Amino acid sequence: MTELLLYARACHRALGTEDLYRNAAAGRPTEVEHPFGDLAARARELSVATPLLDLATLRLRIHQRSVVGG
Repeated sequence: MTELLLYARACHRALGTEDLYRNAAAGRPTEVEHPFGDLAARARELSVATPLLDLATLRLRIHQRSVVGG
């Protein structure tokens, strides 16, 4: 569990939340899989429920597909 928390903190610092928000608000592509998808996958591997993270990841994936197609 400690490793997961350290990973989450590291991702938050590297995420650049302001860039993510600005890109999403402007209809530009966002980085989804590295910070959110990977963290959600690691949580699932550890049987840690992350319903809000899963919802945020899904929403950003939908945004990403609407912007770049796929």
